[in-house]
Amino acid sequence: YETGFESPVRLSIRDCMDFTPALLEEADSTLDDAEDSVTPQTLKDRVREARLPVWYLMIEDAMNNGYGQSCRAWLLLCFLGHTKAQVLHGGYRAWVHAGMPVSTEMVKVEQTQFFIDQSLEFFLTKNEMKASLETDAIILDCRDQAEWVGATSSPYGIDFCPRKGRIPGAKWLEWYDLMEWREGGIPFLKAPEQLKEVFEGFGIGLEDEVFIYCFKGARASNVLVSMLLAGYKNARNYFGSWNDWSRDFSLPIDDTFEY
Repeated sequence: YETGFESPVRLSIRDCMDFTPALLEEADSTLDDAEDSVTPQTLKDRVREARLPVWYLMIEDAMNNGYGQSCRAWLLLCFLGHTKAQVLHGGYRAWVHAGMPVSTEMVKVEQTQFFIDQSLEFFLTKNEMKASLETDAIILDCRDQAEWVGATSSPYGIDFCPRKGRIPGAKWLEWYDLMEWREGGIPFLKAPEQLKEVFEGFGIGLEDEVFIYCFKGARASNVLVSMLLAGYKNARNYFGSWNDWSRDFSLPIDDTFEY
């Protein structure tokens, strides 16, 4: 669990009820990144409220019940221009399982400034996704199987969104396929060479342009991090994902299924 940073800030993005009973020792703040509407300014305000300094951050969560929230938080920090964030592999459960220290004390920290240098390097807009339907870009749907086959519109309910289906031409790679369960039943990302084998099995080359979506960007962030670890440099996250696409009735969907 070495970060390579001299004085990393530990940032938990778990639910407050999960965070309060046992904190990473000297954890500095908690930040819930699951709001529906995020702008650079609202993120700046929330990071400032959490009193996060501008340099080193280490993000943790339970990857199996957080749907890649730690990877999504990492991506949002990249969006803000923070270049030195890392994800705690295996999340809080792995930390505890390894016998690392925990605490129930809240740490008081001094407020500081967070300067935004907005970067869209890993992001994809709805219009860009629409335009990609006419290109050779690979569209990767990483949602759970029930969403892919149209049995439900979202993880939040069958009819949470007005339409069920998928973006036309998308390939399905369920995000779980990139994980392996280790001692204690704790999920970790597979090794980079194993991840590369998975992607190659789906016909994805290192130079291919890959556009990833899920429901609202968390699982897609998990896949994006996996692709970066495996050496893929042209992958981007459609952050609005199906929650955005399905609500725009001017956009095409594929709602045909073969069981």
